[in-house]
Formats: sequence, structure tokens, C-alpha cells
Amino acid sequence: MGALEHLAIDGKVLRGSARVDGKPLQLLSDETHRLRLPLAQVEIEEKSNEIPALPVLTGKLPKADDSLVTADAMHC
Repeated sequence: MGALEHLAIDGKVLRGSARVDGKPLQLLSDETHRLRLPLAQVEIEEKSNEIPALPVLTGKLPKADDSLVTADAMHC
């Protein structure tokens, strides 16, 4: 079983973080179930959501053809 066999994608708002305008920082990250470590993270643009950030995030990941990727219902 490889580390990239099961991946989870989820967005989070970082508590205590703030941008220049005072709004909290939002990140979309991809984590491995096996290692329980994030592989990549991208910042979600202001006045946006996770949907446009998903292709940017997946472009940063190594190629994993036979991986099972889970994400929120927002990405259906």
C-alpha cells in the first residue's frame, strides 16, 4: 500500500490567523490517510471558495493514477 493510495482534500480556516484586512486565512490541503501528513496546501483566494483552488492543489501533487481521493460535497 503506497502513501498516495488514499488522499483526503479539505479546506480549513486557520484560527488566530489574519490577512492584512483582518479576515482569517483559508487553506485547501491534501493529506495522506496512511502518513497523516499534508502533501500540499494552497491559499483560498479572498471572496472565493474551495472550488477554484482544487485544480491548483491537484496540480502540485505527484501523479497517482490509482489513488482514492475524497473531498467535501462541495466538489461533487
